[in-house]
Parts: sequence; structure tokens; C-alpha cells
Amino acid sequence: MDAKTWEQKEHSRVKHSLLKAYLGAWFQIIGRKFDHAVYVDCFCGPGSFGENDPGSPLIAIESGQSVALPPRKKFSFLFVDQDRKCVASLRNTLRTITLPDNFDVHVKCGSAVEIIGKELVGLKRLGFSDKPLFAFIDPFGFKGVPFKLIENLLAGQSREIFVNFMVEHINRFIKHPNDAISSHVIEAIGTSECLKLIQDSSNRLRDLRMLYQSQLQTCAKYVRFFEMRTTVNRPLYCLFFATNNSLGHMKMKEAMWRMDPLQGTSFCDSTDPHQLTMIEDESTHLLASLLEARYRGCTSVNVDGIKNFVREETIFIDKHIRAALNQLEEVGKLHVHPVKLNGKNRRAQTYSEGVLVDFL
Repeated sequence: MDAKTWEQKEHSRVKHSLLKAYLGAWFQIIGRKFDHAVYVDCFCGPGSFGENDPGSPLIAIESGQSVALPPRKKFSFLFVDQDRKCVASLRNTLRTITLPDNFDVHVKCGSAVEIIGKELVGLKRLGFSDKPLFAFIDPFGFKGVPFKLIENLLAGQSREIFVNFMVEHINRFIKHPNDAISSHVIEAIGTSECLKLIQDSSNRLRDLRMLYQSQLQTCAKYVRFFEMRTTVNRPLYCLFFATNNSLGHMKMKEAMWRMDPLQGTSFCDSTDPHQLTMIEDESTHLLASLLEARYRGCTSVNVDGIKNFVREETIFIDKHIRAALNQLEEVGKLHVHPVKLNGKNRRAQTYSEGVLVDFL
């Protein structure tokens, strides 16, 4: 089947833009630090959606090709899909691409659980379980993505996942009378706690997302989500990113803020990009309020600790920190010590290493 017969919706383009923004950084960083890295696409699709509209496999390969990789280093790619037409389309597309000699590319048709499981066992057997691995998991529903697969993908050093959690589908089928379907819901989330939401939750979409987030937090230190919403601003699905790497966490947050300049957490099909441009400074106010609430009354606080808190525990990124601190200083809610810990004078409107502040 010609790849042009597949159409891609706007929220899918945003999803792929997030993937592209992150992989551009991931391959660069991994290529410098490691000799071998693995990219896994569990539901790879046809490869492209038409001219100048690449799917996730081509995005990954193009991102890897952007790295000046020495011959001794290698990138491995594993693309998996159960749809034979998608697999055939991707294989045809890959035949038209000249790949570097140190790219190891495999396209397989079948169950992601079975194929990825075997590959992970193979990596471990070959001594590659400590190699960096990034997995993109983008199913059409929720069947076939058991949480056990997520756990296995994250069970190793330098492992990261970007998974599409189909929250609207799960919410729709969570109380299905067919036990087989409800069992798939439990399997996808990894706990029967999800069934309690039928009776106890006043907002199942929100609580399902939070439950899945808490599940991921048992496997990874850093977990972030980016919500895709419909034209009526109703949650459709959530993209979850999970990693144990602080730098990877920062790079994904930066990618999310490029997609959502207001809050860095969502995209709606009715989003007006011109409106976002006008009000994106709201993020500064949000972070300033958060810092004021957390540190109110605290004195001699090291700015380094504030930056670490923002980077590790919030959605905000470095560009917001200076703006938020400057805003608090301007309105008299922050006093900055004139001398830094190293004995040097602090420059006005800067919050560099060793600067101490008092929250008033």
C-alpha cells in the first residue's frame, strides 16, 4: 500500500514534532558518550504519511543521521508493527534511503510484546543491557501495551520511553461488561486499582492519567506527560515520557514547551498559536507564584537549590527561572544578597551559581 494513503491529523503532527525535537538532542548526546545505542519503535506504522510528512521511523533515522558518528560507534533501530501493510510500506521506503554503515536497522512484523521481549533478552545475553535505549510506544488503542512491557523496557541503565497512553479509549472501555476487555485495561495500567475509579472518581480521565503516572514513577525517577486534547478541549490521549536521566528530563521538557509555550503540558486541536504568543509570559507568573509559595519566609537560600528544584520537580525549564526570580525581586518579594558565596559581587538581575536570596 502506498504510504500516501495514510493521513495524519494535526495532533499526530504535534506528537511527531515532540519526538523529533527530543531525538535530535538524544542522538547527539548519546553519540558523544556511548559506543552503541538502541532505538525501538513498538508500533512503527508505514514510515511516512506522504511527501514531506515523515512518520516516527524516518524521524528517528533522520535524527540519527544528523550526528557525525565515528565508524567505531553504532546506532541500532528496531521497528515493529503487526500491520503487514505498514511493515511493507516501511520496508519499501527504507530501500530508497542510503543508510550509514554503522546503522543497524531491522523491521519486524508481529506483536510488540513478543518481539521486543525477545530483543531485550538478546541484548542482555550479548551484554548490551547497559546500553542506552529509547523506546517510542504509539499504539492505536490500549491492547498490546501491557505495563509489563514498559517495566521491561525501563529495567536497565540509560533506558527511556515515550508512550502514548490512550486515556480516552481506556475510560470508554474501563467498565465494559466483557471481562476480556476489562482485563486488557488492567494489563495496560498494571494494577486493578483502575477499576475502583468507576465508582470513586468524579474525573476519571484525570485520575486515570494520574494513576498511570504513579505507575511509571515506580520504574523511573522522572516522569512527564503531554496531553493531547480535542477541539472541545477534552483529553484524547497523554504522551508520557519516563527516564532516570536528568539531562534527558530537561531536554524533553524543553521540547514540550516548544509545543505549548503557555504551560508546557498540552496541545488542543483548537489551539490558536497567535493567542499563545500573546500570553506565553503567563508561565513566568506561574513559576513565580510556585516559588513564592514554596520558599516563603526562607532566608539565605542558594539559587543553585532553587534551580535544582525547578529542573527536577516542575514542568518549568531554565529560561523561566531567571524571569520568575527577577519578577519576584522587582515586586519586593525577593531580596538578593549583594555578595555571592565565593566572595564576588553579584551582578544586577543575574542569579548565577552561589547567589543567595531571601524570600520576603
